[in-house]
This record gives sequence, C-alpha cells and structure tokens, in this order.
Amino acid sequence: MDEEAYLIRIADYLDGKMSPAGEEEFMRDVSGDAALRALFEQELEMAALFTPATPSAAPVRRTFPYRVAAVAAAVVAVAVGVYIVTVDRTPPRSVAAVASDTTRVVAPARPDTLRATDPVLAARYYQPYESAKDPVEVSYYYNQYRRGRYADVLDAKPVDYQVLDAGGSKNARLQRYMQLYKGLCLLEEKQPGRARRYLDSAWTSPPDALTNTAQWYSLLAALWQGDRAAVHNLADNLSRRPNPYQDRARKILQELL
Repeated sequence: MDEEAYLIRIADYLDGKMSPAGEEEFMRDVSGDAALRALFEQELEMAALFTPATPSAAPVRRTFPYRVAAVAAAVVAVAVGVYIVTVDRTPPRSVAAVASDTTRVVAPARPDTLRATDPVLAARYYQPYESAKDPVEVSYYYNQYRRGRYADVLDAKPVDYQVLDAGGSKNARLQRYMQLYKGLCLLEEKQPGRARRYLDSAWTSPPDALTNTAQWYSLLAALWQGDRAAVHNLADNLSRRPNPYQDRARKILQELL
C-alpha cells in the first residue's frame, strides 16, 4: 500500500468514519506495519503541536489540523501542497470526554453530566480527559472512551492491547493507561468508588505525568463520594509538585478550609 492510501486510511480513522470493526482492523495494521505506524504517529504529533500544554479549567472548543492526501485531488495537491482537514474535537458535554495530554478523534457531544454529591466542587473542576500523547497501542480504547463507548474499554483485557514483542516496562505502561481509561469510564457511569480503584492503580512512585492525571481524577471521584480526607490528601500531594493540576488542587484546598 502506498503512502497516499495510508494517509486516506489514517484520515478516515481520525475523522471517525470507520466502523468499530474497521477501527480494530486499523489498529492491528498499525501494530504490524512499520510504514503505516510511522505515518500515523506523524499525524498524532501534528495534533500535539496544536494542543495546549496545560488543560484549561473548563471545557473549550478546539480544532486540530491533520494532513490528508486524497486520490481525487492528486493533481491539485501538486499545486497547493499538502491538504489540511479540520477535525472537530469538542470535548463532550458529559463529565468525561482528553487533553494532553491528549486526543485523536472527533468526540461527539454526549448528554448529561455527573452531578457532584459533595458541594458543587467536583462539577466545577471536572473536565474530560484529553490527550494527544498517549501510547498509540491504546488509542483505540482512548477513542472509545471519548465516544462514550465505555463497555469496550471496561471489557478490555491485557491480551487485547499489550504488545507481544515489547518489554515488560512498555506493557506495564500500557496497563497503567488502561487503568486510567477504565477509571474515567466509571466516573462517566457515576461509579466514583470503582473509578478510584482503577485510577489509584495507575499511580507510580516517584510520580510521573500519568500519575498526576490519575490522582487528579481520583481526587474528583473522592469529591463525588464526599470523602473529604482523601480529597485533602490528594489535593495536598498535587499542590506540592509542578504539574498541570497544581493550581486547581491549591484552590480546592482553599475551598475546603
């Protein structure tokens, strides 16, 4: 398959035009085809260039450009260069829908939002996870979370997403991302207690970027539960080290006083 055909497949995937079965086949091909994988990662890197470094305090409408080469436009492409297609990545309205860290597909608006059971803090600070830098091996599950297809994420087993020829550290990292996604899905399903168990299992010591994200959403889950002790501990931890959630964690601590 030539590069042009690869780019068309990648564009269809990023635009959400594939069926669930087509997406699974595409991700299998990405894992087994070095050329396709390299082009796919280039497209994701381009998206990352347009992703804010620090998540905003409230969902914002964002668009991300992706390069595509269309067979029908090959002649015009010679004159005008690479085409740009805008993918609407509006975070869903529900209390979940990434960013980077960070996303790969169009996220249709989903109705309803989680309701905070502890003073409206959770609802005020919650924003869906977005990312453009998550591992490509689990991007299918990231996209399913974004689309509200939570069962696909929650039913996933390690054999479904781990790489056979990868080292243990890489598969352990993929496992942590899946724990994050499952926790996020359970938050959307209004199960903060179960969500916290998955989110907490994504932590490492010393903490890294993934730990910061998992702790932030665990903090919000604790808010929905009304677990003030856990909220205080997590907010205190996040407020003491540089991370995208530091300022918000400090504000939550102030509001709990």
